[in-house]
Amino acid sequence: MKTLALNCAGEMLNYQPLIKEQKKENFSFKLCDSAKPFLHFVGGESDGSGKSVVAKLLAEWIPSCALFDAGRGSNLKKLFKSKCETMEPPPCDDLDWACEALELVRQGRSAVIDLPGRRGSEFARWAASNSVGSAASENGWGIFLWWVCDGTVESKSALQKSLELTGGELVHILVRNLHFENYWSGSRSKWEWCGEDWFLEREEAGNLKSIDLPKLTAGHMNWISRTDVTFLNALSAKDAIGNFEFYAKTRSAVFRFVRASFEQLSSCNES
Repeated sequence: MKTLALNCAGEMLNYQPLIKEQKKENFSFKLCDSAKPFLHFVGGESDGSGKSVVAKLLAEWIPSCALFDAGRGSNLKKLFKSKCETMEPPPCDDLDWACEALELVRQGRSAVIDLPGRRGSEFARWAASNSVGSAASENGWGIFLWWVCDGTVESKSALQKSLELTGGELVHILVRNLHFENYWSGSRSKWEWCGEDWFLEREEAGNLKSIDLPKLTAGHMNWISRTDVTFLNALSAKDAIGNFEFYAKTRSAVFRFVRASFEQLSSCNES
């Protein structure tokens, strides 16, 4: 893994301290530097489950990846203009536009695709009909479907259906968005179904993995969205409203969120 050091004194991000006496800090992250080409599809059935957040994290975790944005609002295109192509998903179940990303993987490049919402079944059928999983095994590619989940029964059922439609060939990574946990009790009751037999059997077979997406409060996330920056650039962006205390806390929270998220992504890449 490659480590990225962002020095808030200015060496990497051209950041000028807001207070002269402010102590220098180093923010280090593990980035993906695998020579193996990876294709990351980011999906999930529930609106507002954090799908675009995961796509955004993957885009920053893999610095040299190509991006395809078929999500609502074209958020990736807005943030990564130089390396992102906005896709217009067709109204029916024809997802052959995703073959462009497959071609990049054949050429040795990694790519991230933010899939359109509520199209999980269509995508699973497309992956099965194009033997995406078999092609990955034969050519030594890494192809994953990141299933971003809010813990609802609907998302669980859709995940089961996707696994069935792909015949176990396409590796699914369940991303449990901890934002939907009970903030006060820390209850994991939303995810009890992760202990059911079908889930454990898929894990043992190797076609299902799971990670936790750390929490980032709505206030901090809204600040990043309003400022219209990537997570890494949020560590050096100036606070537009001039509230240094809020900005400093936000920067610290974003750093912890990104560091923990990248560690989770790296754990899947290494397993």
